[in-house]
Amino acid sequence: MADGTPHAPAFIRRLLDTLGIALCEVPEQPGIARGQCVQTALLEDSRGSVLLLFSRDQLLDLLLLSELTGRSLRPLRPEGLQRMLDKQQLGCMPGLPPLTRAPCLYDKRLLQQPSLLVASGQPGLLLKLSSADFARLLGNARSASFAVPLDTIALNLDHPDQDFAQIRQAISLNNGSSFAQRLDDALQIPPLAACAQKILKLRVDPDATVDDISKLVESDPGLAQLLLRCTSSASFAAAGKARSVEDAMVRVLGFDLGTHLALGLAVDKSLREASHSPQPLNQCLPQMLQAATIMRLLCQAMPAAQRPEVGLASLCGLLHNIGLVLLTHAFAEKIPLLDQQLEVNPHVHHSYVEQQLLGIRREQLGSWLMRNWDLPAELASALRFQNDPGYCGAHAQYANLLCLTRQLIAAQGTAQAAADAWSQSLFARLGIDQQQAGRIIATLPAAASVTDPAEPLPA
Repeated sequence: MADGTPHAPAFIRRLLDTLGIALCEVPEQPGIARGQCVQTALLEDSRGSVLLLFSRDQLLDLLLLSELTGRSLRPLRPEGLQRMLDKQQLGCMPGLPPLTRAPCLYDKRLLQQPSLLVASGQPGLLLKLSSADFARLLGNARSASFAVPLDTIALNLDHPDQDFAQIRQAISLNNGSSFAQRLDDALQIPPLAACAQKILKLRVDPDATVDDISKLVESDPGLAQLLLRCTSSASFAAAGKARSVEDAMVRVLGFDLGTHLALGLAVDKSLREASHSPQPLNQCLPQMLQAATIMRLLCQAMPAAQRPEVGLASLCGLLHNIGLVLLTHAFAEKIPLLDQQLEVNPHVHHSYVEQQLLGIRREQLGSWLMRNWDLPAELASALRFQNDPGYCGAHAQYANLLCLTRQLIAAQGTAQAAADAWSQSLFARLGIDQQQAGRIIATLPAAASVTDPAEPLPA
């Protein structure tokens, strides 16, 4: 099979041949039926490892699994999994129980499908098996119910008026806070920092100048250092390193972009300091700047007649994940479990994992905080609807741009984002040439790995 086409590893083909199971290789493509795709997870504890098989339209629930097995199973350490894959010369974990000595649990709903698509060990390639053939491969595996169907997890995607009540309920259920408390008090979030409030006022002051914003940023040494670090990064094509905040504002940024960049950094810095975030802003800057830069460039690629404010669009990208900072603070005791749930469910959008475990999503928290701090309504809408490619409500351009930005980042280095129908619809709605956008993304370095699948949430 030296035709250049990817195939399942030879020993897997031999296994199927020995069992009399016909080999049917299927390329993995967007839009494939998730209920037919078998998701594989290898977990471990002090007693050993366990192989879990369930469909991709389900979420593996570690609490359910613990109740079922009486064990505290956790994701296999990455280095251990990689050693196992390297030993067998595999690119990913195959969904075939005979290939591992670990006991296997499978969700009984799998066998209700007429056929199943199983990971082959070769990334991007699936094996199509009849339900009967898959049952033969299961051998002595036990059936169990340890996964939650995604369609039973109710996401509030289009009713922001209900966010306040849902946040209060989630805080009350998880932290025991009284409904009588102000939400600010229950979350222990102080007012927006004074420096950020002053930048907000300058933003809408028709007489404000670059000199005004420069002096204000320089009054906060930490903020000034952050801004200079940003302007010296690859995100800004500056001719040499900025010598001062004023130099950065005049030569690199300009008033509009500079004001919004300073505002975003001040807002994020304010929240992290108030919430004692375990992840410093410095560590998050590359990913924040990547999103802000793509937002800015996509915005500039739009027809002038329908182009929104470039600086404000960049601000939406910069703060797109600020809800996660607040979520980490508000549900600190649940974060270790949330991290594990996200790790064992790489096929599931984070919104389902957060909703199922906490009763609220980071996008709702981030949008609420922006409104609570009297930040621009465009920013609150963009954060709230950044996962909805069909959103057409207030300030839709900013939300649509952010949705497209996030999906382009998630699919960076692949052809997936450009090929999907939802992506093509966003390009058309925003008036952006798809090939031009592709060239923009190709010139930007990857900032960080993205765990969410490169697809939007269902409408």
